[in-house]
Amino acid sequence: MKFYTGNIFDSKTKFIAHQVNCMGVMNSGIAKQIRQKYPNVFEEYFNHYMRGTKELGDCLNVLCPDGRIISNLYGQYSYGYDNKVYTNYEFLREAMRKLASIMKPDDSISFPYKMSCDRGGGNWKIVFENISDIFKNFNVEIWRLPKIGE
Repeated sequence: MKFYTGNIFDSKTKFIAHQVNCMGVMNSGIAKQIRQKYPNVFEEYFNHYMRGTKELGDCLNVLCPDGRIISNLYGQYSYGYDNKVYTNYEFLREAMRKLASIMKPDDSISFPYKMSCDRGGGNWKIVFENISDIFKNFNVEIWRLPKIGE
């Protein structure tokens, strides 16, 4: 596992994974950045929502025009900005396991630092332990945005 400071989109990994809600909304955090950079990812995610096929524990993988795959991990049902915990660790693990099961041994994957913790209210120690365990056989990168002044 390697740690980087910078923009996760600078990674060369095949997969970028992030947690999403089941409400058809990608308006903040890394989800908003993905929506802006890869509009087709939001379109697939929203269509998944409109069909009513979204469920906690799902993993929706979307191929981007540049060949990268964005993995939407359904680890929270709703969302809010009220310091509540929206991340459901059981379903996030299930979504991660589904993703790992379709990856090939030489595949690489990037996760945002503190995925599911800022907006989802989760505990990074728990999320990181799950990433470390489930993706132990893959090339994993964790990307943290630089702090102001770095």
